[in-house]
Amino acid sequence: MEARAKRREMAQLELCLAQNSRDIPRLRAAVELARAVDLAEQQTQEAEEVLADLIQQDSLRRETLQRLAEAAKLRDLALLKQALSASTDILSEDAEVQQAKALLLELEEEARAEAEAARRRAAAEAIEAAVAEGDWGKIESALSAGLELGLAEEGAAVRAAQAKLESLREARELKEAEGVAAEAEARLLELQKKEQSLLGAKHKKERSAIGKEMMALRNSEAYISARNFLKNPDQERKRRQEQRVEIEKRAAVERERRRLRTAQAPAELLAAIQALDEDAVRALLIEAVLAPPDASIAEGFLAESEERRTRAERDGALLEFGFPDLDRRAFFQASVAVASFLTDQYCMHEGSDFKLKVIKAANSVLVTFRSAEYAQAVRETTVDLAKQLEGSSSALLRAELRSSHGPFSAEAEEFLSRLRQDAEALREKPLRAECEEAVRSAAARARGELPSTRTTGPGPLSRASTEGPAVTAGAKEQQPQQQHHPPPAPMPDQQLHISGGGSLPSRTSTVGAYGSKGKAGGKASPGAGAPKDDVLVLPRGAAFELQRDTARAKTFRDDLRTFARNFRIQAELVGLDKVQMKPIGFVHQDTREKARAELQNLLNYHFPGSAASREREVRLRVAESGAGIDLTPSDRGFQVDHVEDFPGQDFAAGEVILAINGQKLSGLSEDEVEETFGAHFGDGAVLMIGRA
Repeated sequence: MEARAKRREMAQLELCLAQNSRDIPRLRAAVELARAVDLAEQQTQEAEEVLADLIQQDSLRRETLQRLAEAAKLRDLALLKQALSASTDILSEDAEVQQAKALLLELEEEARAEAEAARRRAAAEAIEAAVAEGDWGKIESALSAGLELGLAEEGAAVRAAQAKLESLREARELKEAEGVAAEAEARLLELQKKEQSLLGAKHKKERSAIGKEMMALRNSEAYISARNFLKNPDQERKRRQEQRVEIEKRAAVERERRRLRTAQAPAELLAAIQALDEDAVRALLIEAVLAPPDASIAEGFLAESEERRTRAERDGALLEFGFPDLDRRAFFQASVAVASFLTDQYCMHEGSDFKLKVIKAANSVLVTFRSAEYAQAVRETTVDLAKQLEGSSSALLRAELRSSHGPFSAEAEEFLSRLRQDAEALREKPLRAECEEAVRSAAARARGELPSTRTTGPGPLSRASTEGPAVTAGAKEQQPQQQHHPPPAPMPDQQLHISGGGSLPSRTSTVGAYGSKGKAGGKASPGAGAPKDDVLVLPRGAAFELQRDTARAKTFRDDLRTFARNFRIQAELVGLDKVQMKPIGFVHQDTREKARAELQNLLNYHFPGSAASREREVRLRVAESGAGIDLTPSDRGFQVDHVEDFPGQDFAAGEVILAINGQKLSGLSEDEVEETFGAHFGDGAVLMIGRA
């Protein structure tokens, strides 16, 4: 029993190995052995199926090889192509297949040579037929076609044609000259009769025109040559031969010139494309000296240039300031510096002369101007003006300026359509003369035509600006005497009481870059009288974090100063849990909204752990024309897609309306979101706004 089991085990192993080897004799023997030792029927049947498949494949392979061999033996091109096509799925790259392919190339070359030889034989026969017919035109046509096909000039057919043409030349030239002369003289006679019939002053112009035509006809080269040939054939033939030689020389010179131009054209095309010289590229195309691939490149360049012009006309009012190498905090400072720079250097008002779109994914600021001229002036003068400035504007020296003349960043492309609409809206606003003048002056300063105006950031906070709103009358009287002296530098414990280890003040403290002046006497409650939407809530624990981490407190203070300097809006700490925004003079509503968003971003950056720093309450503005907002329902509430300039809102695209009048929108279906929002929609409705 053990021996039988051993034999079955060996038979099973051999059956498996034979199938893997795909060797027909070995597999056939293994199947017979499996049958002999009563191996499992399923295994034996599977092996027999594999064997049958191998036998069939081998049979097909043998038949294919036989067809290839027969086609190769007969050197039949059609049969060989058919056999190779049939062998694609049956034979691999065997030696027989390689030999058949080599033979196929040889036969195809022979077929091409035979076809050319047949065409030349046909051309020679056509020449012989034309010579036999004695027709000058047919002989010339057949001879030209034969020479193009490669007939040797010393060949019998070509020599016979040339000899026949020479024998026919004298008679042909005589007949041709007689025909030209007769036709011209007939026309002259006709014109003379017509001229004689036109009498009187009223036909003066017609007679003049007829006279000019007759003169041109008498002086035509064909008529003069025909008359000369009829008078002295030998002399005229000599002149014509000299003329043909001269024409051939000029043609040879022209061919050589075109050959040289064709060789020079690729380098000229490359130089013209590098120089963006469209006229030079267009001239090369008109001259027709470019090879087809180079001509395609030239046409593509001109098409791209036209597309660039179209894009420049369409997006000429857009400019992108890219800051790819700045971190998050530095980019925040740079982004607000862009708005300040445009306001300071060009007297532009945000919302009237330009609009900003911060693209955090690209670390860039996309600016929409009221005109392409404004954008071009800023693009050409930003670097030179920024070199003359100090403070936050120096960050612009690190900006990558992108315009319609070059590609915007990929992240900016999705906003271009909406920004084009913003540009159209800006163009509808009244033109401001002071901005026009400032743009021209900035360009002049950048060119060095006007003296530069160096600006510096505000100095450190004075004691009065950091110690609260109360100022004594005596201090007021002393101000005129002290206004020419720089304020004393603040002591460490006077800088918001957060650079030392003491506690934060419980009263209102100015944390902006500019000091505030209060009135003598009286008390003001923290945040009293401030609009609700100008107060941002600090997260819990913020005061403790600032007291504990003095370095972080200093960074926070510096960022708030940068914020105030760029937006002209003070940020005052109210108690321990709020920051209040106070504009320094008039600030446009669009600038206030942007400042609020940037201040919220700043708080989110310094205190990222609290949801309170990401949510706020605002009031909805609804005019007769509506709220001017585009919303999309989402699982969190209403996603804000777009906010119009009028009536204006205290939230921006990309934020989410989480609740309205205390009714939560998050977690509702789209229909429920729209129904709840619609039920409470109205001017003054309280909205809870969150970050997307």
